[in-house]
Amino acid sequence: MTSVGSRRKRPKLTWSGKSSGIAPDLARPEALQLVRRYLEASGEAEPRDLAASPDSELLQRLGAVGGDGMLTNAAWLMLVGNGRPVIEYRLRGGHRELRLSGELSVLEQLTLVLDAVRRNNPEVRMPDWAEEETVPALSAQVAREAVINGVVHRDWTVPHATEVEQEHRLGTLRVRSPGGFVGGFGEYDVFSRSQFPRNSHLMKLLKPLGLVEIRGTGVRRMVSGLVGHGQPAPTFREVEGSSVEVLLGGRPPDPAWQLWISELGWPRTLEDHRLLLLLRRVADHRWIDIRTAARITHAHEILARTLLRKLGSIKVSGSWLLIPVAGVPPESPEVWTLSQPAREGLAALYDRVKLAMPGRDRQAVARSYVQSRGRLSTTELGSILGISAAGAVPLIQKLERTGVVQPAWAHRKGRGFHYVLKDPVSGEE
Repeated sequence: MTSVGSRRKRPKLTWSGKSSGIAPDLARPEALQLVRRYLEASGEAEPRDLAASPDSELLQRLGAVGGDGMLTNAAWLMLVGNGRPVIEYRLRGGHRELRLSGELSVLEQLTLVLDAVRRNNPEVRMPDWAEEETVPALSAQVAREAVINGVVHRDWTVPHATEVEQEHRLGTLRVRSPGGFVGGFGEYDVFSRSQFPRNSHLMKLLKPLGLVEIRGTGVRRMVSGLVGHGQPAPTFREVEGSSVEVLLGGRPPDPAWQLWISELGWPRTLEDHRLLLLLRRVADHRWIDIRTAARITHAHEILARTLLRKLGSIKVSGSWLLIPVAGVPPESPEVWTLSQPAREGLAALYDRVKLAMPGRDRQAVARSYVQSRGRLSTTELGSILGISAAGAVPLIQKLERTGVVQPAWAHRKGRGFHYVLKDPVSGEE
């Protein structure tokens, strides 16, 4: 059932398809030239045929002209412009600036910013064994997707510009677009739900140009493009109640991670971007449970369980990728960890290429487990780390000395003895 709040927002969602009252012959020649360039770049027969058509036919076939013979609001923005800069681009740590003129159409401004982001994306040197000597710090496709989303899905009824800020050294990209999340959608829905498009006619106009695809694919591509290269997943958040901010990058690509997941069958076996999110989590923390999986994938626990089963069913040297953690009480939610072949394969690969392996800090692994689960035994920690229960004792004793855990009972003896969280902290690692 549609909520009252989403009903109230519905008029804004259809704004891009309404008549602008602007005649088609006012479309900027430079903007139409860009339209043809994008169409020809597709390499397909139908878009190339469209690019060769006269202006009037081109606009009609793109759906840029409404029933009154005037440009839609979407076409007016993209091909004429609203008389002001709609994107504010900043480069931190670099010397090149880009100042956009309000005389340009939105399509022209967007193209200039996309070119600047691609041009200012630094190259990162790869190890000698890697196939490529250098790679972009941030996937070009991911950066392009974030900028386009910040323009296409913004609220065009407010005058503020979409902000694009790029960091020159690491290639970190921040895109802030006016307009909050739509119709009950939030930052904890992004990875498993598709937001209702605010500007559906704008998307339809740009789809033949190859600038947008079907609803919901943008986030999947961003997650796969980042996590698949060993970088943090994109973060989405609503700021000041009226803008959505997307942050990408912050860590160089990890070629060893790419090699490991390719051995697991990526991208075919990890086509679902949420499987990559779960795999990275279990590699970094060495354990995962249903509640954590649901939080990371922005899904309910039933779906999270299905995703974990799918991930765990991947075979590594004849064994399953994930196995249950030993020592978990029967009444407690299940926990999974990497199987021995998976754990040893990951360690051997990172040792061979002399790179820091995710999840190597055993103390951090123990801390994350007890802070999330509220309890920790030597059997559990030994199972997670692939060491004996006796080998886990010093790690837990250190947590006790630092005031993180305390014995579940004072005499420290008996079947099922474990430690509990002494001073619960807010949030999870």
